[in-house]
Amino acid sequence: MTGSTGLPRPSAMPFAAMIVNEAGIDRLRLEIKSGMENPVDYWSLFVAGKIGYREYKAHFYEKINDNADPDLLDPAGVQFSDLDWRVENVVLPVKRQLEARGRRSWLNFAYVDFRSTELRGSCRTPATRANMQSLSSLPFPISRRSTD
Repeated sequence: MTGSTGLPRPSAMPFAAMIVNEAGIDRLRLEIKSGMENPVDYWSLFVAGKIGYREYKAHFYEKINDNADPDLLDPAGVQFSDLDWRVENVVLPVKRQLEARGRRSWLNFAYVDFRSTELRGSCRTPATRANMQSLSSLPFPISRRSTD
């Protein structure tokens, strides 16, 4: 997670500098896992050491509708902590490295639901999947804490 200042881990910037300077990367893919729509924040449990990686991974695609309306997404029923961590510790450091070099960063959002985990949840209709895909039109979750 981030440090007490809300800034990325110190290791995030050297990693970002390496992939920008040595590999020339200027495009990133940010996955929105279908299991983000779930009342339980499995990422936070994993980071806190309360569950192991296998348990965390078992819930990647376990979608549980946030309300009774498949056409309406309630952001309060979506767990953003995993996405926020990836933005804070990968996307923003890479973006800063690119900006420092006068280069533009590119970000691709991908809604991912491989159904490769045993726990699939209750959101199986096209309407509920479209509901979750509407996340891409929400204000970026990181905007709650960052001015970037």
